[in-house]
Amino acid sequence: MPPGIEFIQATYHCPKWQKDVNSCQPGMLTQIIRRTMATEVKRVPIPRRGVDYRGKVVLAPMVRSGELPSRLLALKYGADLVWGPETVDYSMIGTSRRFDEDSRTIEWYRLSSHGQKDPPPDAKESIIYRMLPEVEKDKLIFQIGTSDPDRAVAAARLVAADVAGIDVNAGCPKPFSTSGGMGAALLKTPDKLCAILEALVKNITPEFEIGISVKIRLLDTAAETEALVRRLCATGITGLTIHCRTTPMRPRERAIRGQLRMIAEVCHEYGVACLMNGDVENRDQRSPARQRVRCGRCDDCSRG
Repeated sequence: MPPGIEFIQATYHCPKWQKDVNSCQPGMLTQIIRRTMATEVKRVPIPRRGVDYRGKVVLAPMVRSGELPSRLLALKYGADLVWGPETVDYSMIGTSRRFDEDSRTIEWYRLSSHGQKDPPPDAKESIIYRMLPEVEKDKLIFQIGTSDPDRAVAAARLVAADVAGIDVNAGCPKPFSTSGGMGAALLKTPDKLCAILEALVKNITPEFEIGISVKIRLLDTAAETEALVRRLCATGITGLTIHCRTTPMRPRERAIRGQLRMIAEVCHEYGVACLMNGDVENRDQRSPARQRVRCGRCDDCSRG
């Protein structure tokens, strides 16, 4: 595995009867199947063009990483899904889309205005986002930085026809995000965060048939985290990534996994896929992380 590449490994939910079928006595199989169906894990419907995060190996959502070269490398080494870098809604709104025949990429570009209302005559072109559709079209999740429902929808609409999902970053603790009310700052404004997700689910999912997801961090107490996760799951999202650190914590500090089982159970109660993020640096570390919350509770795990 190349160094510096972050992966998430998902697990399948394995009904108990699949494991016990060979040891069943006559008549027991029917009882086991009925019991399993009665307690079967709920799942939100996945839109026609969307993706189910369960059972996938994916490139973890990051803020300053996830550009096209790293995504292609991750796909080459077996990733099923890849996240682009956090892209701020303001930077996308006003871009134009084109297909570059030479590179075979789709590009969203604009002229640099340097804060001015209109670009100067000598303005240079900036490529805000780039993807390789023949490789990524059904595997790329667009990660958006936003603090406003209308802007989120406007920016998402520009790329939604070309990607497999839209993910709202509500976990980045860096000033790059929080200074504009984005990233982890949204954890302090849950009404706004829910409004953003609801707007995307209402406007983007029906029109483009892709799912909406969100990445968050732990709050100060388990009760606060649970309350937030319940609100987020009720917005209609298909996936939730939990970075097992609080906002002030940095990667050098050990991830906190004490709330993970509770979060996964809440997500599954609503039928939402749960992805774990934090202190899983390679595939070998995936199994111990999953075992801490019991196999099948958390759908994915990654390094944070």
